[in-house]
Amino acid sequence: MKKVLLLICCLFSLQLSAFELRVSKMNKTHLPLKWSLETNMDEKISLDCQSFIQGLLFGVYEEDAIMLNEWECDELKEGMKKSLGKKKHHCIVIDTDRNLIESQQTCL
Repeated sequence: MKKVLLLICCLFSLQLSAFELRVSKMNKTHLPLKWSLETNMDEKISLDCQSFIQGLLFGVYEEDAIMLNEWECDELKEGMKKSLGKKKHHCIVIDTDRNLIESQQTCL
């Protein structure tokens, strides 16, 4: 019984460090491979697949970032385009402790 409770507590604590970002629109910016994202958050969020620091950028001055490899950035961009092309939101689960994307797919 103790092991079951410990497992439940561990799984619950893992979920506390993640949040879901729901992208509803990608707007082009002045750079060819950078988009301003409309999401469920109040904070400004961009996807930048062109600059020195590639990835999801948070804040007006892009002070926080989830850095991505070039292929990861392209994969995220294409996934968002497919979801939004189907008139659906695109969900991105972000692990804030490890500063990475856990998963991304069309929202259910």
